[in-house]
Parts: sequence; structure tokens; C-alpha cells
Amino acid sequence: MKVLAPGAGTRISGESAIAIGTFDGVHLGHRRLLEELARHAKARQLSTAVVTFDPHPATVVHRESAPFALNTLSQKLDLIANCGISQTLVVPFDRARADESAEDFVRNVLIGDLLARLVVVGKDFHFGRGREGNVAVLTELGRTYGFNVVGMRLHSCDGGPISSSRIRRLIADGDIERAAQLLGRPHCVIGSVLEGTPLSISGQSQVSVVTIPAMFATPKAGMYAGRVARLNGSSQVAVLEVTSAVAGRTERLIRCHAIDLSPETAKSVDDPLVAVSFTSALQPTPTAHDAPLTTRVLETYAEQVRSISTASSQLLTPTLATFKMKCEAYQPDQSTP
Repeated sequence: MKVLAPGAGTRISGESAIAIGTFDGVHLGHRRLLEELARHAKARQLSTAVVTFDPHPATVVHRESAPFALNTLSQKLDLIANCGISQTLVVPFDRARADESAEDFVRNVLIGDLLARLVVVGKDFHFGRGREGNVAVLTELGRTYGFNVVGMRLHSCDGGPISSSRIRRLIADGDIERAAQLLGRPHCVIGSVLEGTPLSISGQSQVSVVTIPAMFATPKAGMYAGRVARLNGSSQVAVLEVTSAVAGRTERLIRCHAIDLSPETAKSVDDPLVAVSFTSALQPTPTAHDAPLTTRVLETYAEQVRSISTASSQLLTPTLATFKMKCEAYQPDQSTP
């Protein structure tokens, strides 16, 4: 997938069908919108393109109440690419962009950069200064600039909408199984292993303390089943111990107890970056939160983890490799797998 930067003129050959949105999480609702985009593009023989923003617009417009992110930019780009999209235009979102009128955004980005002939958005889509733009405004501008608009309703699941905000609430409540249903995969975060924390326990399990930046959504304090993946392509089933917020630290800490390792694997040195995915909440045992786990208590949790299928964790090491390569600094005109 081609990744584009705005402002340098059209970077694609021919005209395009475009989807616009933050696509935080690239959940099932987003994927259905992208499927609709591909269907319309094929019917009209247009190339497909996604327009997304980095950082999330709310971090600029409403910094104090900005939502927790469901993924990194690199994860988002990989997930969009996996939907078969040809190119994604990443629009840097700053105060100047927030103050841009709806018509200027259409003229500069949709027409100037992408030669839009069809635009697919959600029914609740807003854009431009003060959220002045919506589907009706976009449709009117389409008549002026020569593109059609398709407004899609929000898809529902389990009696509620499939939305990023709903998924964040489920994760915050520790209901990661329902969150995974809406995401279409287990929730996955990328973090850094604290230096010096990998330790061997009885040669069969390994604990690493992983720091997750405060801007990303993590479950409430508790014990979870999941997996830990590394850049070398390995992934291990793990007991995930999410701690309460620690005074003086802005990031969240996760103690990842990888289990059932061979002695050789247990002695290996962890990569500095790991991907942690959450499969299921574990039933509590009679021990205090944040107290060091004894071998006996850990084994009780490990038995629960072994009984839970983690085959669907879908930890994509290319995502982790892409994250390291870009170091989250957006680089235009790169191709993602």
C-alpha cells in the first residue's frame, strides 16, 4: 500500500474513490465501510484511497478530553493495507488544519491531492472548522467539484453501534472479549520492555515489565490471558498483569508472564519492543492486586490461560517491525506490506 503526504499534488494515477475518517482501531464498522469503498471503486474503475489524520483530531481540538488511542499510526496503516486499499493519505492534524474550512479541505486534499470522484463516509462524519462540514455539506461540495458522496450508517453489534468510543469503554471496563468482537481481533498494544526486567521463573516462565504510553487504551487493573510477540517473529501465551496507575508515571505498566517456554527460550533476551494482545479476562484468585505473584498463584492463572484458545490473537509481527522502522515518525511515500 502506498502511503502519501498531502500538499505535493496528485500522487496517484487517474481518479479515485476515497474514504475519510480517523479510523481509530480499524474495527468491523470501518472495514465494512472500506469494503463498500472497494465495491464502488471497482464498479466505476477508480483507484481506492483512504484519507486519515495523525494525530487524532481530538488531541488538538479538545486536548484535555482526547480519547485514548486504539492503535498506533503504524498499526492503523497495516490494518488498512490488509483491507486491500491501494493508498492512504495521512494528513498531519494541527491547529492550522483544525481552522481550515470544509471547502478548503475538499479543494486542497480531496481534489488537489487525490482527484476524488467518489467519497464514502459514515453518516455521522464531520469535518472542517468547527465541524461545519457533514454529509449534506460534502454532497453539496461534490456538485461543485465533481464527485459523488455515499453516506453509510453505523453498523451495529450486540444491540449497540460498532464505534471506537464503545470499544474504548469496553476495554476500560476490562471487557476485552466484547471489545474483540467489535474490533474483529483481540486488542493489541505496543510497548517497551523495561531494561533489566526479564527474569526466569523455574526455567518455564518469564516475566517482562512492559510500559505502554498513557495515550493508548489499556484494560483496567487485573489479570488477563493473551500473547506477547517479539520482532524475531516469536509469540508466547502469557498471563498479563495490568497494574493500577503508578504515582509519578505517565505510562501504564503490564507484567507479562510468558508461560510454557522451553529453557532455551526462557533464557533469551527480550526485544526492546513487544506487542501485547489481550484474549480474555481471568478469574481472580485470593491475592491482592499489584502484590508480587507467587509461583503457585501464577500457575493457577496459567492453568486458566491454557484452557483459553489464543489461536485468534492475530499478532502480526510485520506491524511491530513497521513500528520500529518508522519509530512513529511519519515518512511520506513509503510502502507498507
